[in-house]
Amino acid sequence: MDPISAHTSPSQTPEDRLRYLTGCAADVELSPGLSIDQYLRAIRSMLQMVDVHIHANRQESALVLASRFLVLFLQVLPKHKDFRKISAEEMTAWKERCRTTFKKAEVLKQALRERFAAEHEEYIRQKQEEQIRQLAESDIDQLLPEPPPSPPPISTKPVGPIDACSPATFPITYPRLPEINGPSTFSSDSNLPAQPPQVDRSLKPQTNSAPHGWLPIRMSFELARRFMRLAEPNTIANRETCASLCGNLVSNEYRITDVVITKQTGTPDSCTTHNEEELFDYMEKRNLIVLGWIHTHPSQTAFLSSVDQHTQLSYQIMLPEAIAIVCAPKFNEITAFSLNPVYGLPYVRQCRESGFHPHPKSIQIYEPSPHVIDDPSALFNVVDLR
Repeated sequence: MDPISAHTSPSQTPEDRLRYLTGCAADVELSPGLSIDQYLRAIRSMLQMVDVHIHANRQESALVLASRFLVLFLQVLPKHKDFRKISAEEMTAWKERCRTTFKKAEVLKQALRERFAAEHEEYIRQKQEEQIRQLAESDIDQLLPEPPPSPPPISTKPVGPIDACSPATFPITYPRLPEINGPSTFSSDSNLPAQPPQVDRSLKPQTNSAPHGWLPIRMSFELARRFMRLAEPNTIANRETCASLCGNLVSNEYRITDVVITKQTGTPDSCTTHNEEELFDYMEKRNLIVLGWIHTHPSQTAFLSSVDQHTQLSYQIMLPEAIAIVCAPKFNEITAFSLNPVYGLPYVRQCRESGFHPHPKSIQIYEPSPHVIDDPSALFNVVDLR
């Protein structure tokens, strides 16, 4: 089931339901703290997610993401101070993506309109049948005869000769039951199992509920340890290393299957990637989407700096469930973090600062990701494109 569909109902008209979905898509605004490159990377990943949702038959989510992409690129990003720095060649490619996405959105909208209309008609039909059933039951109740009047109460006061019939005069005796010499038919030793029946836990239904209404992310944290081994030369040189966490949507949960290390430049407290087209080529060939990122803190503990928080914002704008894994080899720490959607996302979105700068500690801007499932049996690849 598409999670977004839970916010609409067949009792609503098709146009009301579509209006809600397009309203979700329009709920975006420019974050001045994000670079134009971060925005372009985020919306490029958003397009891949549209196709993933279409293939998973999540039409509502696909329409919201497709519409959000169009709103971001055509209405929001032109307000960015560096929007005009996009090269003519890149702009041509982005305009073509807009045309393709607009066509997908129109197809999705028409398919949803037809589905919503059918669901609304079925809702009305069932409602009418229920009203007819209730009316029929009401008519039957009116046709039933009135119950006969209750008989007068019987007096419990003894009268006349009955007083002589006392228990002492007429004792009541009960026949004695014959003794049973054989084994009891209900012997606890012979018929009841010695132990309670075993429950097959593998048949227990899997729940995919997670805080904030997010879908779970399943992964093996062994991928972080393998990533740290590849990053060890940079860690020894006190340079950060970063990579993208890629995967897919399977059975109402996201699964991280690939860690992709692209060309990059690291410092003791930052990491900048280059030639990200290689990353998108890798993902498109394997039908993957970006589910977050991972980076090392060579000499510090695991936390999200102000720069990390702005980077994480670009991921959660694209996908609310996206995570940031921080590896601190010196302190043997590996933690997955998310911006808190109630306090953190709104604050970082409106923050105009860049570089390292203070954020208030009075609000919970980020938190350990509550929706991550560590599955040691989950398979993964670590790919180094440097």
